[in-house]
Amino acid sequence: MYDYDPAFDQPCICDVCGGDVEADACVCEPCPVCGEAGNPHCYSEHGMVLTSLQKETLAKNEKVWADVREQERAMCADWIDDKLRTDKLLDSGR
Repeated sequence: MYDYDPAFDQPCICDVCGGDVEADACVCEPCPVCGEAGNPHCYSEHGMVLTSLQKETLAKNEKVWADVREQERAMCADWIDDKLRTDKLLDSGR
């Protein structure tokens, strides 16, 4: 049987711009010192500077993530409300 790890379903997110690396959504340029793209170390140690595109992309991705968290929070709150209502109905029938 194939042993599948669902963690591999998660996108590989760039630590600098927040873009999906595997979907070519990372907008980071390669570091002139080490050649890596999207490594925060390059900005603190190799003198790279964030571009306006990186800042805009990160802000857009952070908004999307916040929206998703809010949708998930609302879904969980609805589920809890439904569960409490159902439990109350079941308890009142005893």
